[in-house]
Amino acid sequence: MAGTRGEVGSPERQRRRRGAPPGRGDAAQRGRHVGAHQIQNPAQPGEVLVFFATGLGALTPALETGEPSAGNQTITPATATIDGLSAIVQFAGAAPGFVALNQINIVVPLNVGTGNDIPVVLNIGDQPANTVTIPVAP
Repeated sequence: MAGTRGEVGSPERQRRRRGAPPGRGDAAQRGRHVGAHQIQNPAQPGEVLVFFATGLGALTPALETGEPSAGNQTITPATATIDGLSAIVQFAGAAPGFVALNQINIVVPLNVGTGNDIPVVLNIGDQPANTVTIPVAP
């Protein structure tokens, strides 16, 4: 993932509507930008964070070059940890409506620690991305 401090992209806060499928819709329209150092707006346990990235690998179904995504998911499973705890990855794939942009929706574990520099690590298969830190409040 690319972005803040040359590492993982900045997460977007997103509160999903009940029944809305993961990865559907424009997260920027439904969420608030958190940013790695915005301690005034920390993540909360149980909240869904949306990260944007590139290079997550092959998708299913495959997309043609220049074709916008309809929420195509990665073939290789994604896993994530927040503060060393396993986090639920609700969606990993091409960002809906975009070309060549990946989106990962991760749920902040309920028992996560609090602080201004809580580490987030995404793995696609056995390949870890660079670690990013986020603020988390109780």
